[in-house]
Amino acid sequence: MKHQVSAAQGDPQRNILPPFCEQNLGHAGASGDLSAGRVGVNPSAHNPIGRVTDNSVLRLHAFVLQERSQNGYIAIRIGCRTLTSVATSRVGATAIRLLNRRSSIRSVREHIARSNGQTADQVDLVPLIRALLRARMVKSIDGRTVDSDPSSVLRASLLRFQFALRRLVGQALRQGYLVLPSVAHWINIRSKLMKRDRHTQKKALALDNISACMGDSLSSEACEEIAGNFVVERIRSDADSEMLINPTRRTLHWLFTRSVIHGESNYIEATREGRGVALCGLHFCSTYLLLPILWLHGFSFVGAGASPRFDLESVIDFTNRFGNVSGKAGSVMWHTKVSFRGALAIVHALRGGKTALIFGDGFIARSSQRVACELGHSVIGFNPGLACIDFLGQQFYANTATSWFAAQFDGPIVPVRLVRRRGRFHVYIERPLRRNGDITEQLYRRLERDVYLDPAGWSYWDKVANMRSDAVAQ
Repeated sequence: MKHQVSAAQGDPQRNILPPFCEQNLGHAGASGDLSAGRVGVNPSAHNPIGRVTDNSVLRLHAFVLQERSQNGYIAIRIGCRTLTSVATSRVGATAIRLLNRRSSIRSVREHIARSNGQTADQVDLVPLIRALLRARMVKSIDGRTVDSDPSSVLRASLLRFQFALRRLVGQALRQGYLVLPSVAHWINIRSKLMKRDRHTQKKALALDNISACMGDSLSSEACEEIAGNFVVERIRSDADSEMLINPTRRTLHWLFTRSVIHGESNYIEATREGRGVALCGLHFCSTYLLLPILWLHGFSFVGAGASPRFDLESVIDFTNRFGNVSGKAGSVMWHTKVSFRGALAIVHALRGGKTALIFGDGFIARSSQRVACELGHSVIGFNPGLACIDFLGQQFYANTATSWFAAQFDGPIVPVRLVRRRGRFHVYIERPLRRNGDITEQLYRRLERDVYLDPAGWSYWDKVANMRSDAVAQ
């Protein structure tokens, strides 16, 4: 079981990481109670990071390093009963390898400095070490035990073999996508569906939420069928995500031939007003496929949001990167991180009469909220972007991002939904929302209608409990 939380940042007065490696050195999987501190400051038995000096040598648990993106890696602890992980950059991965060879902190800093044309004082390993400690990947510091979780050589060997096998299968699939994307995608989906029993927890969560929301109008058998179809759709969505990790022109052209746009006249009519158009994507099916599908079919837009292919802080120009694959591709500038910079680009595009793609029904559950409050960081409990509404017969907190963007311009807000049918992707562009009513309320009324029309396709059935007003208020 893995938990993803954010590690504390390094000393703000020691901002000495090179720009390209600042971003991923602070994400750790696991729980822990770490106080902020610099290397060698305030040593304490209750503060492991305080014991670390430049001459310290760390002993790490067995781990595997996996490349997740162009400049992103994840280190996964193996051999112990619980798998934990640390997400890091290419430079961070190099540092972890050196630390695992029993190199001192000083020597690791000097090696990274030499490799990147820096001085040792310009390399700060505190965020990385703090993340390793928080993920319980450090066994000891200078011979003093930090984590005594028993590990098994046999278990570590089996996991190494499983990860290696998975990597080989992934490489084979990537080569298949280069040659025959349709066949490779079919094989990938079928192989994942054979392992659907691993998703029993997700199915149980979905079934509980479906029964709570639809149990009065549907039988228990019907609710269970929807939960099963929901899990299947999530598995297919995972395969779609892997298809886009390393996209090629052939893969994108295959996606173009397998996709259909419905309601394009609604979009054309909205653009005639010349006041900007906000396409509001709803979380159905493989939502992120809306980006390449709309682009391939001639839509031009600006947007921001997590992407399965690209690194954080990156801005993608689809046409420059892939060319005009379909012969009618539009122009897309996509910020792969939800940030103020991305939001500002969207607002500028809308005010300039252009189109933006936003995801106004997204909901991010803060899994670390309770822990943060216990540590005194109660400000994390403030949710300025949520509003309580009646949804699926219950009181839910809704994302108000669409209303915020609507207040920044005076053009149409057009809901967009993706549906998978018989191996093809259908994009439905709906009529614009009314400007004379509550935008959030209207959006969630549309969403509620679409959930009843395609219940298994909605992406959030396993997260409904986190969206209820009583859960958010805790």
